Amino acid sequence: MIKASKFSLQAGLFDDLGGKFSAPAQQNGKEQLNFLKGDPTYYGNVDVKMPQAGYDIVKKSILNPKNHSYAASNGSIAARNAIAKHFGGSNMTITGNDVILTHGANMGLFISLMSITNSGDNILVPEPGYPFFHKNGPSVGVEARSYKLNPEKGYQIDLEHLATLVDEKTRFLWVVNPSNPFGSIFPKEHIEEIFAFCRKHKLFIISDEVYWNESFSDYEFISLGHATTDVPVIVIGGMEKTFLVPGWGISWMIFFDQNQKLKEVKGACLTTCQLCLHPCSFLMSALPELLDTLTADFTKNFMKTFEENYNYLYEEFSNIKGIKPIPAQGTFYISVLVDLQQFKNFKSDIDFLQALNEEENIQILPLSVFKGDTQGFRMMSCATKKIYESFIPRLVEFCERHSKSN
Repeated sequence: MIKASKFSLQAGLFDDLGGKFSAPAQQNGKEQLNFLKGDPTYYGNVDVKMPQAGYDIVKKSILNPKNHSYAASNGSIAARNAIAKHFGGSNMTITGNDVILTHGANMGLFISLMSITNSGDNILVPEPGYPFFHKNGPSVGVEARSYKLNPEKGYQIDLEHLATLVDEKTRFLWVVNPSNPFGSIFPKEHIEEIFAFCRKHKLFIISDEVYWNESFSDYEFISLGHATTDVPVIVIGGMEKTFLVPGWGISWMIFFDQNQKLKEVKGACLTTCQLCLHPCSFLMSALPELLDTLTADFTKNFMKTFEENYNYLYEEFSNIKGIKPIPAQGTFYISVLVDLQQFKNFKSDIDFLQALNEEENIQILPLSVFKGDTQGFRMMSCATKKIYESFIPRLVEFCERHSKSN
């Protein structure tokens, strides 16, 4: 047998979730409910989609024969200027030269990994957290050092623990704000604490902000790129979650670095872009008009729906013995802890959720895939109320059936 590369065998994201949670559309007479994906369009909620004006802008771009050619590998200058215009802050001047367009936010993370680190280096990553670097770092010889989040403080960074992980080989601090999976959002005071930490340890930040401005009514999202004055920050963002079009795959890296400390890093990222090339040409051509028409705060139009669904699910989950919802400040997710001691024969959240799949034809993402020892599940809060009203009774029956008290 011809062997695959060490990189390909070790890299990836989630381990074979499709195989663990596959199910037919109908099983045991029960309709499939799939909450695995972080896709706000999955259930076709008519209240959660891009408006017709956005589709018309893209259609017009598709029909223009000039919009089907190669552009610069880091994206067209018009699209990069549009990102700088709409996502730059008042703290420093951002131009198209500070922007790199990527085919999806994961590609921005991959470009960062390949352009900034060498084998033997280490990077600081949240745990639990989106697990991009946990496998992909070690696949190229880079250690992903996991720092703790404090659930008592809304999953803010445990800075004391973080300090124990830093050494001369530490390349950058990665933060995810708003959080995936918890929906937590860093307040201004904590952001300033993070900057102070990075000044002390001479670190820069990669801030994953793909859930840009998705805060609930009582909370405020603050971009780390907009808040910094001297600590270099690379902001990762994209159309996928911010504009409810995850299949479009058009994202960006914005370098907030007025003192040019990341000049060499940016140059390296530009070189790596030559291997990956740019996003779809007609989407890049449509981007300036899309942003002018919809604005960078487009998702704010849907946060009321997300928050109402979250509140409904939070109340329902709070009344089910053995599970406990986690308070969130934003996004279109809700995460729930599972107290395995309350149930028979479940040793992990994967055991719990595989049984839920087999018996109720419901697929939900385990929290354990976000690394760490947190046991529970994460699901979307952007489907229709009708979907959730079908889901809750089946979950209640399942939990009662497997409860140790029965």
